[in-house]
Order: sequence, then structure tokens, then C-alpha cells
Amino acid sequence: MLKRLLFVLVPALGCVPLLTAGIIYSNIGAGFPGDSPGSSYNFAGPNGFEGTTFITTGGGILATISLSVGGNTSPVTGGLYANSAGEPGTLLESWTFSQPLNPTVAPPVTTLTSLLHPSLSAGTQYWFVLSMPSTGQSEGWFENDQGATGGTWTGTSINGLSQAFASSPADAIRLDSTPEPTTGLLFALGSLVLLTRLKGLRLKVPSKENSQ
Repeated sequence: MLKRLLFVLVPALGCVPLLTAGIIYSNIGAGFPGDSPGSSYNFAGPNGFEGTTFITTGGGILATISLSVGGNTSPVTGGLYANSAGEPGTLLESWTFSQPLNPTVAPPVTTLTSLLHPSLSAGTQYWFVLSMPSTGQSEGWFENDQGATGGTWTGTSINGLSQAFASSPADAIRLDSTPEPTTGLLFALGSLVLLTRLKGLRLKVPSKENSQ
């Protein structure tokens, strides 16, 4: 019986999707940047901050963040923050990355790879904020192509950002999660472990010997 079950289960593993990645949040469509409105929100240093806030539609372990930005200097620093009373709170991870210089139209997204892999919850508000510490440094963040409104948030203090152009498209951003084992894979592997243990127990049952 155990052999028959293993004969069926093992080949079935080949039909089970092993890993799935998910979208934690995105307002970027497949046609971006070609179908972007083409406008960007600009803010300048010194001590300038430009950010966006969003409510996640999915949860998971962060893998990458993609955004459409450009400025008059490179690299630039940005950070992902938890929400705290309607403003950026705990810093979850930061990146210093190269960006296109002085783009006049929405550039292809810049993708940032997470090294800390924070766990993000579905239906939760987060922030991504760019910093401009130097005099004369300016930054542009291009609008999304999905009609998600919210404009942008700017200020000279990360805890004092103000929303601008609230009824206009929000900054373009996408967050993806790391691939995780599917339910089918976990069930199949659990079944294999159980069958293996049952087989081991059967082999350990002592046999009855005839006494003379």
C-alpha cells in the first residue's frame, strides 16, 4: 500500500508549482513608462524629502521595490518606512542607488533589491521617502499610469511632510515579495514525510517467532 501511494505522490510533485511570488503593492501597469502621464513631482534640497504613501494590497517578505525617479545628481538615497500616526515611522530598510539624470519623460523603473527582507502586512500603510541633503540637489518622481491618486509628499523634515496635488496621480511605485512555497508543495512534502515515517514504523515491528 505504501509503495502504491509513493508511486502516485512522487510524480505528482512534478506538477505542483514550487514557488510563487506576489505583488505587495503596485500602481505601475504593464505599459509603463510608455503610458505614463509623463509628469513628475519635483522637490529640492538642502534637507529636502519627497515621498509617497500607500496601503498594501498583499503581504509577504519584501524582495524588490521599483520606482520611476530621476534627478540632477546621482546616487540618491531612499527608505521604506512603517506608518506612525499618518507620517513615516520606523525605518524598515534604506538604499543608496544610481538614477537617471534630468529625465524629461518617465524613465524605465529603477529596481531596488532588498537585503533585509522585512515582512510587510496586507492592508497596511507604508511610506517610501527620498532624501535630498545637499543644496541645489533636486529630485523628480514620475506619476503612475493606473490612475491611483495621491500626488506626492514633500518637506524639510521627514516627520513633517505635507501632501501636494492630492487629486493628481501618485508617485509610481511597486513592491514585490519573495517567492514562497505553495500550499500544494507543502502538502505534498508533508505527505511524503508522513508516508516515510509510516514505512519506517512498519519495518520496526518485531516478527513473531515459533517457540520450540
